[in-house]
Amino acid sequence: MVHIHIPEEMIVEILSRLPVKSILKFKLVCKLWNSLLSDPRFSLVTKGREHAIFWCSGKRCFGSLDHQYAIREIPRQCWDRQHLDFVGSCNGLVLFSTYGTRYDCYSYCYFYLLNPSTRSFRGLINFGRRILYGENRITDYPVAYGFCFDKLSDDYKAIMVYYSSSSFPSQRALVFSLKRGTTLRDVSLPYMLRGTGVLANGNLHWIDVNGQEIIGGDLMVCFDETTNRFSKLPTPAVVRGGNKPIYRLGVLDGCLCMSRYTAGIYTFKCELFVMREYGVKESWATLCAISGGANLRSVRGWEPLFFTKSGEELLISGSYCILAYNVKTKSLKEIHTYSGQESYVGPLRYVESLIPLGNFER
Repeated sequence: MVHIHIPEEMIVEILSRLPVKSILKFKLVCKLWNSLLSDPRFSLVTKGREHAIFWCSGKRCFGSLDHQYAIREIPRQCWDRQHLDFVGSCNGLVLFSTYGTRYDCYSYCYFYLLNPSTRSFRGLINFGRRILYGENRITDYPVAYGFCFDKLSDDYKAIMVYYSSSSFPSQRALVFSLKRGTTLRDVSLPYMLRGTGVLANGNLHWIDVNGQEIIGGDLMVCFDETTNRFSKLPTPAVVRGGNKPIYRLGVLDGCLCMSRYTAGIYTFKCELFVMREYGVKESWATLCAISGGANLRSVRGWEPLFFTKSGEELLISGSYCILAYNVKTKSLKEIHTYSGQESYVGPLRYVESLIPLGNFER
């Protein structure tokens, strides 16, 4: 029998391109493969690994959308709570909270980390207690969130933006360390942020609702994960104008992008802009523009998710459905419609990963 020696480098290269489900099985092949796949330095090829996760309250489970339009359930029956919100996604991990409210304040709050690819999860009990009862506790229900990773300190950070009686009408932001279990910063913000921050180039981004009212002002707010500071980021000059435009942010092929939806009496228009070089105003370019009639109402407040592997179609989150936009034919089609009897949260974009959850404080 002829034995063929395959270099470890080649084995790693091949395994890094396989689906996570297959990789988990291949750990059982032999000690060498288990050692290679368990090495912290082992990383997956990221291209083509984008997914979108959403929560269905009726079924009490998560759903994950892939490039083939397939939706797979990630069942977890233990999250039988009144509300659920996504805090953010980073390095393939999803941070979310389940909570109850009373008079616009938390009555209870629990935080969890989930790796949708490996289906492992971890409750962050102490983090939830600090949110409710710590020295820098949140007194009102948060209106914006964020989740990011600081490479310099090797630490994951969660950002909570909320109103308080002492800061109203200004917002306050708390920056938490998930690994150290401490509050890193408590700051008043001159912005009005909403929703889950979009992670691009290592930083978090939101649309400043106040910025929409300022002619010539920048719409985007950026959080730097290393300095823990908020600042404005230049937006494309062409996004101004239109009848009450709706702006959303996303990430496509690693580049920050911004969508704009405007509605007329009989016509609707959707535009997508992409920042080719991060932080450079002149690098903004128009990726696509769609105009139409009532058929575009489903795209109201649209958010770009990711391209299919062929690059021919762009998956988009609309107001009540997920759509695919064909870049070549410039056509739209619905691929998933949310049931009117169900309540959905998301979708939130994430990338497949093998990152374990054992290094996070409970």
